[in-house]
Amino acid sequence: MKKLDINNLYEVLRNFVSMRYSLVCIGTELRNDDRAGLEICRRVLSRLNRRICIPVIECIYGLENCVDEIIEMKMNKMLIFDAIVSSELLPGDIVLLNIDELMDYDVLTTHYIPMNRILDIISNYIGKLQIAVIGINVKDLDIGFRLSDDIEKSVRIIVDALVEIISEVCYSKSKS
Repeated sequence: MKKLDINNLYEVLRNFVSMRYSLVCIGTELRNDDRAGLEICRRVLSRLNRRICIPVIECIYGLENCVDEIIEMKMNKMLIFDAIVSSELLPGDIVLLNIDELMDYDVLTTHYIPMNRILDIISNYIGKLQIAVIGINVKDLDIGFRLSDDIEKSVRIIVDALVEIISEVCYSKSKS
């Protein structure tokens, strides 16, 4: 798990977007900060008027609810955005996890079925996966519809970065 500052975040996102990783956003709308992943996809799509050169899917309530769509679209390269829980991090901290780290964790995200188990199922259908997770450490998982201030700030930073990078990668006129 690597904690990302704004410079690292831009570098990481630029790398994954330029390699055409699909954006997969996970969250639970009814649990305050757990909606962070969903908000990232929704805001990026909204700001780009839904014109985007890479696949974007929302997995409401968990990755397990998108397994069919992921397999059907053969999404073997995924950049997953999700809320995480870690006592080692402050609320709003943004981290990068690679697939090997995910396979070592049973409970890191806020969902009932561990992500590593879902990824195993998907890989059985479409082969080797290239996965990374951008996680935002949450503060409030109570029932509600509001992101905490720290989590809102992190969501805005990620969305601003993605919109800028996707615009450059997908719509740059300087392509040769």
